[in-house]
Amino acid sequence: MKADSSSAGMLMAKPCTFHSHPTKNRYLADIPSLQDIHSFLFYRQLRSITVGGTKIWVWDKTKAALRTVRKLATWMEANHFRVVTHWMKEDADNWQVMYVQTVMKHLGWVWPDTIDEMDVQWPQMLRDILKIQVRVLPREPRVKSR
Repeated sequence: MKADSSSAGMLMAKPCTFHSHPTKNRYLADIPSLQDIHSFLFYRQLRSITVGGTKIWVWDKTKAALRTVRKLATWMEANHFRVVTHWMKEDADNWQVMYVQTVMKHLGWVWPDTIDEMDVQWPQMLRDILKIQVRVLPREPRVKSR
């Protein structure tokens, strides 16, 4: 399906979901967004595959990641309405982005200081903080010389 420049509506109730990132900005194409991460935790898919500019990454929910999902659900049950109301009053145009940032911060996600650090650190951060199994592959296969 064709999406807009920064998001796509996807059916997330499948065991495996797939999407690609726009490739114009090398950094942003090869780094998952907070919305990507939040959606993977929030929705039912067990695997997500993303094609970036130079990388393909595959995420799988592990048993440990399901504890993160439960933590997310518990937090949302207790705080969703209050936090949504707050961000809608503060920034009506961007409340969804602010909401996802708040949720992810609660789960322990802290962005590195620079985009270069994020480019290097995000796979290990997903493993360590959210307990998601992560595999990162080069988008272009290496050709073996004869």
